[in-house]
Amino acid sequence: MKRVPLLLLTGVTGAVLVAAPAKPLPEGLASHETAGRAYVVECIPALDGGPWITGRLRVTYVIAGLPGDAYTVELWLGGEGCDCGPPYHFDTQEVVVPGEKGGRPTVATGKFDRRYYDRDPDFDDSSRRPRPIRPGEFSLPRVELGASWNYRLVVKRNGKVISDTGYLRAVLSPVIDA
Repeated sequence: MKRVPLLLLTGVTGAVLVAAPAKPLPEGLASHETAGRAYVVECIPALDGGPWITGRLRVTYVIAGLPGDAYTVELWLGGEGCDCGPPYHFDTQEVVVPGEKGGRPTVATGKFDRRYYDRDPDFDDSSRRPRPIRPGEFSLPRVELGASWNYRLVVKRNGKVISDTGYLRAVLSPVIDA
């Protein structure tokens, strides 16, 4: 009977682990999150210094793409729950994925953070304001506490749509933060 050294047997039977390359990220919207919050703003001079309730819509998102490429992210609002009427293109942001061109796909983050009366020059008569001529010109449309905005994110590259969430609901918290 021949004897084979134990060390030789363990070397022969040892496995070599080869890591498979990571699956590349699909181009476009990787994730998004929304929050609607009502809160009290204290001491607004235009309103005789009394407390005033306002609202905020915050939509954070992550774009996956090639480094150096520019993407356009559109926020659309509309439908039931808000005073904005039929859906329309509400705001736009440009996002450039960080890194040098030709690198591996990576991500970039962005955020729409809009409030009531953050952009309207004259908000005393919001019931008669015209439709926005360009996205980003008007303030966030009002909704009642516990009601919602219907929003949609559209991601474009070179004018071509690469991601679209469809319409989703973002509920304004029924609780007012002081």
